[in-house]
Amino acid sequence: NYAPYSVLEDGRIVANVSVNRTDMVIGGQRKRLYQLGTVMTYPEYRNRGCIRAIMKEVEKDIADADGVYLFANDSVLDFYPKFGFRENREFVYSRAVEQSGDCVMKQVPMNLPENRERLAAAMAASTFRTDCTMVDNPGLIFFYAAQFMQENVYFWQEKNVWVIAEPEDGALMLHNVFASEDVSLDAVIATFGAEVAGVALGFPPADKTGWDCRELKEEDTTFFTRGD
Repeated sequence: NYAPYSVLEDGRIVANVSVNRTDMVIGGQRKRLYQLGTVMTYPEYRNRGCIRAIMKEVEKDIADADGVYLFANDSVLDFYPKFGFRENREFVYSRAVEQSGDCVMKQVPMNLPENRERLAAAMAASTFRTDCTMVDNPGLIFFYAAQFMQENVYFWQEKNVWVIAEPEDGALMLHNVFASEDVSLDAVIATFGAEVAGVALGFPPADKTGWDCRELKEEDTTFFTRGD
């Protein structure tokens, strides 16, 4: 699902655009989506048309896309509209919570191969749905979970639920939920116990009742999209 397109000179990569297929189920319909990333050129090779040449090849291979998106540095905002992209907005769902009880989520370190295998099996068997769920790309999730988010994977044994989350100072950032049983989002949040006073989601919930939706602004990051 991950394909780098590169310009090489004398065995050295001097420019690159990477294409990541990230199909999503949105509103019950599967959409073929691609994310572009790792767009870079060595300074001495800039303004030579390297990225334009790469994009010409990329365009051939993603002609079947329902949509394409990327996250741009703010210094190049005038670059992507040349390829048909438009600035768009990101949103995050959050809410305050009042909970009781102890945390029953157990941290599962991802530096052990057997734990990575368990998480992979849970991802494959998961029926937990959000309003926008990525499908058939476990590699992208493991790109995070097996590297700089190794300590952010948790397991709820009673319901066989796995989550990727960041609890910190009473706030819970819930990135992913993988569950093979019918389990509610509220129940998953409750497993983190009384210390959690607020929750933010890395996905739009299937049921948005009671959630606050606000625009997300990240430093030096602008969301661009193309397509329906």
